[in-house]
Amino acid sequence: MEASQLFAEVMEGIAACLDGWELGEIDGSGGRLLGPDGAGLSVRSNRYAYTVTGRLEISCHFPYDPDYGTFCPRDGHGYIQTTRTCAAAKSPAQIAQYIQQQVLPKYLPLYEEEVRVKQAWLERRAAHQRQLEEIAEIAQADPPQHGSTRVHIGRESGSFYGHVEVYQDAIRLDVRGVPWDVGVDIIKLLANNLCAKEDKENGI
Repeated sequence: MEASQLFAEVMEGIAACLDGWELGEIDGSGGRLLGPDGAGLSVRSNRYAYTVTGRLEISCHFPYDPDYGTFCPRDGHGYIQTTRTCAAAKSPAQIAQYIQQQVLPKYLPLYEEEVRVKQAWLERRAAHQRQLEEIAEIAQADPPQHGSTRVHIGRESGSFYGHVEVYQDAIRLDVRGVPWDVGVDIIKLLANNLCAKEDKENGI
């Protein structure tokens, strides 16, 4: 029996022994197990072809977004190591038992936490996009492109130009060629706002 066929049968046996999991794609000496709510495991021989004398590497999958990348769990020391290995000579049932007892208890809580982290990140990104769109509407500028942090402002017929960057609860203005009277009004507005904030903080 060819090594790839043997590995496929082992993967099928592992999936059959894990409740709530099913077999995903198999590619040569690697395969994927699909779990609940998007969780996933990759099982791969650490050799180029599956052999009973090798070891299997079991790696965990975490949420992904093309604009962010993979949401990997971290602690105070860096990324948390979730990859484990076991002897490939074990039977599919034994490998499944190893996954059930040694991998999933650590992996699933981390995966669920990263799902929450991704959701919070998506919500912040959506809120940021709404802020950019609001600025664009006020400035009568073109809507910001997806993933952008800037709104470009200015008129072709006018002299001023620049951009506005939005950072959650703050705005950075970079505007040039502003008429004198408009610039003075902006500075007065900022100064008055700063004084009012300081008075509030000092209880005045």
